[in-house]
Amino acid sequence: MQFRRVVAICAVAALLCLTSSALLADQTLHLFDGTTEAVELGPWGSGEIVLSDWQTFAEQQTLAVTTQGYHEGGRLDLKQPVDFTVFGADPIQTQLIIVAKAQVPLWPYGGYGAQGGGLMMPGRLPGGPGAAAPGVGMSVPPRMGPMGRGGPMMPGGPGISTAQVSEPPKPIDRIRVVLVTDKGQLSSGGLLLDPNLPFEGDWLRISAVLSDFARPEDLRGAILQRVVITGNHEGIAYIADLKIVQEDTPQVAQIEGPEIRTVPGGQPAQFTAKPQHEGVNATYQWDCDDLDGLGFDAYGEEISYQFPEAGYYMVTLRVADNNGQLQPRMDTIKVKVE
Repeated sequence: MQFRRVVAICAVAALLCLTSSALLADQTLHLFDGTTEAVELGPWGSGEIVLSDWQTFAEQQTLAVTTQGYHEGGRLDLKQPVDFTVFGADPIQTQLIIVAKAQVPLWPYGGYGAQGGGLMMPGRLPGGPGAAAPGVGMSVPPRMGPMGRGGPMMPGGPGISTAQVSEPPKPIDRIRVVLVTDKGQLSSGGLLLDPNLPFEGDWLRISAVLSDFARPEDLRGAILQRVVITGNHEGIAYIADLKIVQEDTPQVAQIEGPEIRTVPGGQPAQFTAKPQHEGVNATYQWDCDDLDGLGFDAYGEEISYQFPEAGYYMVTLRVADNNGQLQPRMDTIKVKVE
């Protein structure tokens, strides 16, 4: 009997250890990766969200979100709501990662064009769906909608009159993601679609640390029920991948030493980055002359840099994930060169 009790106690202890390890290990919640097996799609406001065959990524379908502002777009309702405790417990260790791009509205014609030409997705503008502009792409059958309100129509379907358009529409350059839980919402704010940071082709990868979200203070026991995606202007945003990643050991971006320092001119200055946690592989990138923009001047945990002249400088350390999956972290110090 005593032996059985010992075995039972050991089994329970082992189970607790495994459970604890599972909670501490990096975890990923896939919200969309080419299929809607885990979610149901629905409109947000007067927007729309559908699976797209016109824009694919890695030979998989993407989500096409039609939006006219942050209050219109699409939603993904989780078929099985998820306990958000692990992700919300330490927001600085959790990131939202998106692979996305937006279509450029055609002007002065109706419809939307993929950046750089190619197939045109049917658009939904005031006056009805639009069509492709000559020389930009080929038209596709428009969605059902009201006819345009007069004026010459481009071939391929009803559109809007060129006389109705006084200035080109602003393209979507920011998207907003709202995570809806039973304890409140977590809003990313506008996430920049930076064309200078391509991921694959014209697709961009955006990552945002959860600690930067507007969010409830206490997310313990929160259940994630829905995700809302919108854009800042009229157009179509395409989503190829959407996931939440919790890092057990996040990257460390910290320049060792004081935040304000003085170095002698005419000779190299030394800078050292705080090392990473065990098992974290990262790249160290340094910008020592902020006057020329964020351009990297040196690489590595320890660097030596000679400033061109006396004055005041901002030295920035950027720590990037070697796998390119997570949001880079940054630290900055002020340097006076005498």
